[in-house]
Amino acid sequence: MLGKITGQRLLLAKMHIANYVLSLENQAGAVAIDHVVRNINDEFKLVDFDHVGTLAQDVSALCEAIRTQQVASIDRGGYWKFRALSAIDAKNELARELSALGG
Repeated sequence: MLGKITGQRLLLAKMHIANYVLSLENQAGAVAIDHVVRNINDEFKLVDFDHVGTLAQDVSALCEAIRTQQVASIDRGGYWKFRALSAIDAKNELARELSALGG
């Protein structure tokens, strides 16, 4: 294994799986999320066998959040102003990222 995904990247990974599940649901009408997540895990070995149920619960919760979202868009410029980091915060972020690459 190359490493672990944690934090925001983990949330994004789960969101990608949830979007895949919702795409299947749109095509088929209904999907057993637990079954889909187990099949994905069998193929890609994302988590240990004893954590597959928990991953499926997380994906299910994200599917529900995506289904029920009410805000359809936000202003890109405003978002990037919100995301803007001070020089100190940017350096700390860089240090965290570099440390994560180191192992």
